[in-house]
Amino acid sequence: MSVFQTSVGTLNLEEVHVAFFIDASVFFGGPSDEGGFWNCLPMMWYRLRCLSLTSDYLRGVPVLASSADANKLFEAAADGASRMPQLEIMELWHAGERSATLFRYKRRSAVDGVPLVELKSSWGLRLQPEVELAWRAVAQSHNDQDALLVRYDTVTAARRRNVAMFMDELESKPKLLTETTYLQMRMEAEDNR
Repeated sequence: MSVFQTSVGTLNLEEVHVAFFIDASVFFGGPSDEGGFWNCLPMMWYRLRCLSLTSDYLRGVPVLASSADANKLFEAAADGASRMPQLEIMELWHAGERSATLFRYKRRSAVDGVPLVELKSSWGLRLQPEVELAWRAVAQSHNDQDALLVRYDTVTAARRRNVAMFMDELESKPKLLTETTYLQMRMEAEDNR
């Protein structure tokens, strides 16, 4: 699926939740030869409130993805979020046998409604300063505040090995799978222990 098809197809939606079908990097423009992301389609998502996507850039396995790759994705996501004036929450994530990562932006946190960026990872991932600045700009455009809470947390080994358990971390979980599918995934994971 092309960037054009993916992005244009979502322009009038209020919610987009896709897991393991299309990479978040494609949604935000795709990798360039120079090592960053290009976004050839500076579109506006006027209605989009909730976005949840998976990405291999968040795998945390050095051969497959690095901290620099993840931060390039987060910076491209900030650029996209700046063109989503109604955005309330964005979750970018990956869970697998070796690692798990969740990046979450919330327009209003539980702490005085201040915008929040959470980064949970099993591999010590941190935001680069320029990425944090990009998300501060998004928060300011969304809330007219200069404040942004940035929180880090560690994903335990038990949670990362079980995709179903890791999905408990996602606020978008009910949009990604049915309760029956979720229970089946949990049972399969327990059987494989």
